[in-house]
Amino acid sequence: MMRLLRLFLLAGFMGLLAPTPGHAQTLGFGQGGDGPIHIEADDGIEWQRSKQLYLARGNAKASQGGVVVEGDELVAHYRPNAAGENEIYRIDANGNVRIISETEVAQFRQGCL
Repeated sequence: MMRLLRLFLLAGFMGLLAPTPGHAQTLGFGQGGDGPIHIEADDGIEWQRSKQLYLARGNAKASQGGVVVEGDELVAHYRPNAAGENEIYRIDANGNVRIISETEVAQFRQGCL
């Protein structure tokens, strides 16, 4: 049976897609809308408090509004905002990556460059 972990975070994303060949792809959800960010992964989610990040492994998926990013591994970086709450400001997607919006799909398969 597939293990599914879910993590709901209230956060706002900022930034743009900045691909670097052979490295992780960085995705900002700034145009994905407000509201909770839903992160799930087959192999679990690890919280590294001292590094201020979450690691989601195994068919990992993050969604907010009409934007979804999928990858073998997602690394969500967070920091305190002006209100003193934690906000995710960046998600790095590693491995086989797919980014889906309401009008477009972008895909990067590991080993294809």
